[in-house]
Amino acid sequence: MKDQPFTLKLDEYLLRKLAERAEMMGVTPEHLAAEIIGDQLAAPGPEDDLAEEGARDWSEVRPELEAYLQERLKSAAA
Repeated sequence: MKDQPFTLKLDEYLLRKLAERAEMMGVTPEHLAAEIIGDQLAAPGPEDDLAEEGARDWSEVRPELEAYLQERLKSAAA
């Protein structure tokens, strides 16, 4: 889909807000929409925050958690 344009369908409210904001900024609504989408995609997402905090993938953590829980169950039953 590289460099292929596509159409976004917006409701009347969003179209009006986009047009108003674009007019205030002196740009076209299409330009503003592209800027907004680009900014959102470039912004760090929750997965980036977790990676910075040293979070680990569930596939790595799950076996450890299951082993821990099994050990706790054995201890509780004894």
